[in-house]
Amino acid sequence: FQRKKSKYSQGLKIWYFSKRKKEEKKIGWHHTKENVEYNQNFLYNYNQNKKNYYYTLSFEYTFEYDNDEIYFANSIPFTYTDMIKDLNNYTIKENEIYNYYERKILCTTITGNDVDYFIINNDSMILNIDKEKKKVKKGIVFFARQHPAETVSSYVLKGAYEFLMGFSDETKYLRDNYIVKIIPMVNVDGVICGNTRTSLSGCDLNRRWINPNDILHPEIYHLKELIMNFNKMPKYKRGTGRINLFQELDNENVFTLETSYFGCNQGKYINQYFNIEMLKEIGKDICLGIILYHYNSNLKQGIKEINPKLNLDYIYNIDEYNKE
Repeated sequence: FQRKKSKYSQGLKIWYFSKRKKEEKKIGWHHTKENVEYNQNFLYNYNQNKKNYYYTLSFEYTFEYDNDEIYFANSIPFTYTDMIKDLNNYTIKENEIYNYYERKILCTTITGNDVDYFIINNDSMILNIDKEKKKVKKGIVFFARQHPAETVSSYVLKGAYEFLMGFSDETKYLRDNYIVKIIPMVNVDGVICGNTRTSLSGCDLNRRWINPNDILHPEIYHLKELIMNFNKMPKYKRGTGRINLFQELDNENVFTLETSYFGCNQGKYINQYFNIEMLKEIGKDICLGIILYHYNSNLKQGIKEINPKLNLDYIYNIDEYNKE
């Protein structure tokens, strides 16, 4: 490794999966409890006549079972196959249950893999839709995995779309008032091939937003086009996705959610490692936060007037927030 500082030197543990433990105790991915070290080694290179040392990650593991298969990972894996299984599950039930779900192909990658996305919107599958009504709806775009190794983002987004596909009054309200487009895995090739940060063109896709090439960076080229068309802005208008979209859309509501591989240093999960359920809860809370953001003045009264059934338990100390 080349990083001088690492969360591993601050207590981060390795994730592992035991096939027999899963079969016998129903325990999936979890952290090792044994020693993890991150230290400088004797290897180095020169950069501008400066010696830069490499670092070694080492850890101990005691095998619990004979004839077992063990997998180790930096973060909880979320593969291309996992994503496709999720989408297929909704697609199979599309006509029966999820009539507000529509799956599409954004583009194909340089290796010919499809980049899937889907639309969640209560009007999306109704043929006699009132087109004028649809035009006044606000739009939301979620996307993840520009950097293949950042698997935590997939679980956050999974929490968001599982919530949006649900049947609560809150989710119905969001689907009634917003058209949501979700690209769950932007850098499909990078995920499939096990890259950390780049696509198979060798590019960091999150640094190709200013002028993406439709051949070398089709994922960003077509994602940017989708967002621009969604926003009804000219294509000729103009780093990273967040900054570029902020400038070109002239829209303050462009955010990057940086999600730690580690855990929480405050709140109800303080001093705990993030697990899958915690990450999915973040995704759900983002959706609930959209309601709060939409009605940030006279919040409780505003939402109750729209739908008296909405659950406001998650709106705590809101009067204090408004004062601040």
